[in-house]
Amino acid sequence: MTDMAAPVKIAAFLAMLAVVFAASLWVGHALGPAPDAAVPATSEPHPHGGEHQ
Repeated sequence: MTDMAAPVKIAAFLAMLAVVFAASLWVGHALGPAPDAAVPATSEPHPHGGEHQ
């Protein structure tokens, strides 16, 4: 591997970077919090307190 050309090294680096990024997204999605648990879904807007009339 000492005679690899620079474009081949760059392509290999980018391929490995894409693999690591995809794996981290998969792990984050699998182990992360559920989207509905993080933000309560309500259809009504919350009233703002302290508004001057």
